Amino acid sequence: MAAVKHKSYNSRMKKSLIYIAIILCMSVHAFSAENEIRRIRIENLAGGLVQVSIDCGKSYQTVGRVRHPALVSVLGFAAATYTPTSAVAAVAVHGIRIKVGQEVNSIGKAGQPLMFSLVPEEFQIIPKRYGGHQPRSSGIDTDIHSGTSIFRNLAPYVGSAAFIETEGNLKPIPDAYMPQPGDIFVIQVTNPENAPLSVEFENQLNGKVTAHYAGGVEKVFAHVVRPVEAIGRYDGTTFNGVGSINTNHGGVITVSTAPKCTFDTIEGGPVETRGGFMIQPVYHTDEQRERKPQVMAIAADETARPLLEGTQPLFRGNIPLTFFEDDITHSCRAELKIDNGDWELVPKIVGRVDDAFTPAYLSNILGRKVENGVTSIRILIPDIDPVLAAKDLDSDVADYNRSLVKIGLKPVSGIVTVRPKKNISGAMTVFYINGRKMYSGNVSPCEFTWDTTKMPNGLHRLEIETPYGKETRRVLVMNVLSSSTKE
Repeated sequence: MAAVKHKSYNSRMKKSLIYIAIILCMSVHAFSAENEIRRIRIENLAGGLVQVSIDCGKSYQTVGRVRHPALVSVLGFAAATYTPTSAVAAVAVHGIRIKVGQEVNSIGKAGQPLMFSLVPEEFQIIPKRYGGHQPRSSGIDTDIHSGTSIFRNLAPYVGSAAFIETEGNLKPIPDAYMPQPGDIFVIQVTNPENAPLSVEFENQLNGKVTAHYAGGVEKVFAHVVRPVEAIGRYDGTTFNGVGSINTNHGGVITVSTAPKCTFDTIEGGPVETRGGFMIQPVYHTDEQRERKPQVMAIAADETARPLLEGTQPLFRGNIPLTFFEDDITHSCRAELKIDNGDWELVPKIVGRVDDAFTPAYLSNILGRKVENGVTSIRILIPDIDPVLAAKDLDSDVADYNRSLVKIGLKPVSGIVTVRPKKNISGAMTVFYINGRKMYSGNVSPCEFTWDTTKMPNGLHRLEIETPYGKETRRVLVMNVLSSSTKE
């Protein structure tokens, strides 16, 4: 394969300085709040709730809890410099990374971005042969499984704005912020604007990269510098599903070729369960010195500056993790053309296979004669279906509620009377649910009559504040009514 020569790293960095101000000043409010499709809310403390709202924060449904809070922000991966501060820098089935600043006013490795993370249950202990970002004490460890809920169909996009909630108000996360136990974070997820229906990659040197939009509009916006030929062992693909999107950040898309495994599977264990390939913009691949055949490199007009990194349609704001195993039409997924034939599903391939897309290997696994191998790849990007999203949220909440009952948490329903553990005559007592003030009074006995039927089913945080301190309880509401019942 012909090699493509590029300028040195130092030269590229000098030429890129004029773009730094633009990249670092990208606003986290680039998307309109009117276009909001959901919010993700995380209480950064042990036992804190992980919740999702589909009505702009009027009500929240609980999809998980925090096992351990984040205590610091740490240096992250180079491609995070291409996304805004106070925003989501990466989405993956094995973690969500939130950027809070940079140590250096630069791009790529020199920028030293700061971040903290949301971590699913399976990745709180780093698997063997893990190659990605390691959050350690910057991780908010949750009891949510990898490849589900906020780490799948309810995930944000790269570039989604992140906030701190203070007394019900949302404020951008401060620069160089260090997480504190008790802080509440909210991620605002908005519907992509002008997203393509699909992006097609001709898998050959100088092949076209074409975005296909509604109405038959096409735009060639890049070309292939290095085709992809192989499959590799990429983090998190154990819990993905063949053809689904595993990871998206400012410098990568990872597609899984491995089947989804059960949650008790140990990634990196004695049986290989990973498999996938990557698509990266060439400036990022050069800086990372990435030459693996598992990685397709693409470029715009030139390669000596970051023209594609952190931009739409591929590396910011458009590619969801959405994947419905029983509804492929609403799933973000990859398909292939072999020998320039019809589009077909990505084949199941597990482990490192350096000739996976070649004629010899494909002929063997497909049971038919292949002459040219994989000639094109496309990523199909579905429209957001709000009805399907609401049903999926209800399903996640119901599954989580059943898991809580299974471990012994007793649910409540109907009208519930709430009192502090110790009645304090004449003292002002304030009752909060999920941080929202519900009732206050100083008449003995001080109590709050809570109509739980006006709340969504699921876990809620109840706080009772007196002059002598605050009680916090987590109450599981389970009424016969639909779990989508609003406050």
